[in-house]
Amino acid sequence: MKWMLFKLCIALLACGLSTDVFASVKTLVCNNCSELSMGQTALKGAVEFTLPYIIVVDIKNKAAQKYRVEQNRHATPIVHPIDMSTIEQREVNSLYSYTDELVSIIKKAERKNQLQLARIQSTSIAKTTTADAEKHLVYAGHIDGNGSIYDFLRTSYLRNDLYDVYFKEYIPALKSASSMILKAIQIPSMNDLGVFLTIDLNSTEELNQPQNSFLNVSLNIVTSSFVIHGGRDGFNNSIPMTSKSATGVFHFADMDEKDKFEAYIRTLASSDCAFIMSEKQLDDKYIYQYICH
Repeated sequence: MKWMLFKLCIALLACGLSTDVFASVKTLVCNNCSELSMGQTALKGAVEFTLPYIIVVDIKNKAAQKYRVEQNRHATPIVHPIDMSTIEQREVNSLYSYTDELVSIIKKAERKNQLQLARIQSTSIAKTTTADAEKHLVYAGHIDGNGSIYDFLRTSYLRNDLYDVYFKEYIPALKSASSMILKAIQIPSMNDLGVFLTIDLNSTEELNQPQNSFLNVSLNIVTSSFVIHGGRDGFNNSIPMTSKSATGVFHFADMDEKDKFEAYIRTLASSDCAFIMSEKQLDDKYIYQYICH
């Protein structure tokens, strides 16, 4: 771990990053964005932060653009693309270096996970990548797990145990590196970089079975925990992340998993959720409608 911290610090210093220099330009992330989208992100930032300059960074494609913020004759903010200074470019490069290291750590966790699975079952099972649709995020890898996706969402120790097994040893180095970067570049949060992994969960006792549910998560370096972005369960229901998204129609064939789903969505609602069972049956699944307040 000490070697990793040393390597990160050398990489950041090689980019010209000084821990004593504070950048004056707010930096926003817009991954996989077009030129138009980057300009729109800068304009939105100009309205929110009322600053004279803004830098927009596309971490995924390692592209960045600086904008000068002005006001038109109607006192409305407008932005113009301009060149970054050498120091600003170095600071942006340091952000790329940190992101590369974060992706590398997730890849190491993925390899560790697959080696553990290989000890249980030597035959591998092909699975569809669940991250293809996340075009505005940087997909770094996946980890296979076991158990109900709703147990995982409701129970903090299950999430913490998985986090500790694969990422705990790297967190001190990442915290030190992120602290160096945040002193030199004004990014709202390191969680905004868009680097994520998938956690594929089995609903069976056997880890070598094909995965049938997944979560997209990122790493919160400050709290040493997962940030859940969404996913799907084994019945292809989109995982609700708010009480509003828990209102709707969901399909279940397993009543135990349905009960766990209901226990989970109760944690999202400020008050109780109303459960309405539909009479309609679709193949081997029953259709339920939920109203959460």
